[in-house]
Amino acid sequence: MILFKEKIKAEVNLEGFTAEEKREIVDRLEEIIIAKLNLVLLEALSEKDREAFYKLSEKPYTPAMPEFLRQRIPNASQLVDDTANDVIAEFNRLRE
Repeated sequence: MILFKEKIKAEVNLEGFTAEEKREIVDRLEEIIIAKLNLVLLEALSEKDREAFYKLSEKPYTPAMPEFLRQRIPNASQLVDDTANDVIAEFNRLRE
């Protein structure tokens, strides 16, 4: 499963927060990245592929999901990176 916690911890300015607040912020940013990523990937899929994506999404995580996306979205890895970077950059801008 794609987890963004390490990327968030490395790239987000969390100075001034307690340990509990940091955990909450990291968890929430990861949730935001995943939600935004789902929208971005859905937009890149055809209607038929969206239906298959929904069916795969109903199950617990499976390695078939990344393979499914790689086969149907040539730039899926770049979309994942860009989405995570955008959310992290926006949070950091708001902290300035």
